[in-house]
Amino acid sequence: MQGDIEVEQSRIYYGELIHDYSVVGAPEGATPREFDRPEGGSDDGQINNTYDGEGGVSVGSFFRQLTFAIYYLERNFLLSNAVNEESKVLYERDPRERIEKAAPFLDVDGGGRGGQG
Repeated sequence: MQGDIEVEQSRIYYGELIHDYSVVGAPEGATPREFDRPEGGSDDGQINNTYDGEGGVSVGSFFRQLTFAIYYLERNFLLSNAVNEESKVLYERDPRERIEKAAPFLDVDGGGRGGQG
């Protein structure tokens, strides 16, 4: 079978080269702030989006914001208006690391880790 794969949402939130956390999400109707792709395939402008996936840990309450601020040593969890009741934190964004944590009994195979696997 050959042909193009139809992609409805080309956003990348997880990947082998992503090792840091990300704060995503916004209240319904808010202006999208998350970078999606360059506008028209150029570097002149950009198209933004808002994460609507199921993954992530809710930031929500002030207590959770304080907990994340302390854990990541990042005061913007408390000070930024971009962090809100609909925000989520995505961490463990490398698929291999996610599998190793979720199912440590599995032997994750090859894939460019310098001899590991």
